Amino acid sequence: MDLEQSYLVALDTVVTDNMLSTHPFVKMDGVANFRDLGLLPSTCSLPERPSSSRIGALLSYISRQLIPSSAPSRDQIKYQTRPNRVYRSAQLSHIRPPGLSTLLSSSLRIRAVFDLRSTHEMKEYHAPLLSHTHPTLLSQGVQVYHVPVVEDDHFGEKVSKKREELFERGGDDGLLDEYQVFLERGGEAFGRVFKWLRDHPDDACVIHCALGKDRTGLLSALVLMVAGVTEDAICRDYALSRVGLEPARPFILPHIKETPEACVAMMSCRHSTMQKTLAFIRTRYGGAEEYLVTKGGLTRADCAIIRASLVVPV
Repeated sequence: MDLEQSYLVALDTVVTDNMLSTHPFVKMDGVANFRDLGLLPSTCSLPERPSSSRIGALLSYISRQLIPSSAPSRDQIKYQTRPNRVYRSAQLSHIRPPGLSTLLSSSLRIRAVFDLRSTHEMKEYHAPLLSHTHPTLLSQGVQVYHVPVVEDDHFGEKVSKKREELFERGGDDGLLDEYQVFLERGGEAFGRVFKWLRDHPDDACVIHCALGKDRTGLLSALVLMVAGVTEDAICRDYALSRVGLEPARPFILPHIKETPEACVAMMSCRHSTMQKTLAFIRTRYGGAEEYLVTKGGLTRADCAIIRASLVVPV
């Protein structure tokens, strides 16, 4: 299937249904684009852990040893991302009862939901925090966190006009500009998610924005970079939103006010877009780990601990 096909053109129904019924997608009634970040190839090298009972020594060991290879070969890929650890999704505001049962199922082990949207979006689209529509979630062991990547001013008329002009050019420019803004302004929000991952190594979380494509795609890329996932696999995960959002086309397209040209660019999730975004993260910040240290308030030791909880042997 061509994952770069315009969002204005429907994908093949049979192929799409088959893809949505298999990993990494998780069927969630009332929710689009819900999938698992597990089982992706990692270049991490995890030697046998030392038999020390002292936490300090263990953390020091992890910090020294748990570093992705800079030039991996096929033989070095012996680890993969851990299933049922981090899920990504479109907004959960309209989840239906069967979907909520799936979300709360013991098999998914979800203990936290991180909503990356702004307050403006929630009000404009009548899509509140999940905890507002389902206030009993906390008593069922799930905490909902509102961690907006950008604030309401990002959606002002002047900014929106600039965004549309960039998107009308086509190509990757519009989304690249958007992602650079998210990186500059979203460090604190992204950092909160990573700190939760550090403090809850055995639990799972969901990260989502409106469509689960852009802010969620960027945060997912940071998670996968920390886990040492190959660039090609990160780009492919990003591109899968084209499939994940296909069932929602009848609901999404009427809300898009931009021109058809801008819509095509805005709704795209091209391999090249993520490839350029990863290059920007490396060039501008020195990589995902360095970004989280400078923008997210983490330490290198934190990143090593998180990495150890994100990967498992193949």
